[in-house]
Amino acid sequence: METKHTKGGWISLGYRVDVDVADGLSGICEMADWMSEQEMEANAKLIAAAPSLLEACIAVNRYFISLQSQCALTKSDERAWKLVSGVIKKATE
Repeated sequence: METKHTKGGWISLGYRVDVDVADGLSGICEMADWMSEQEMEANAKLIAAAPSLLEACIAVNRYFISLQSQCALTKSDERAWKLVSGVIKKATE
């Protein structure tokens, strides 16, 4: 699956998220100043983790595809697969 987001290591820097590019850091986003400092930092950490979370979801999705071809999935597996598929769709469409 081809993703379209900015490549590179996303880094949480307090209230902003940067990406590590060849010539240093470049901004991805900055949190709104109406949030508390704790909320800004938590949101920045979550956003910085987004590329890795998407990569993990894609890997889990591939696993479920291979598992489905080998055996019947449990209801729990199907719910998890649906959740992962929904996250991928939300992040890529």
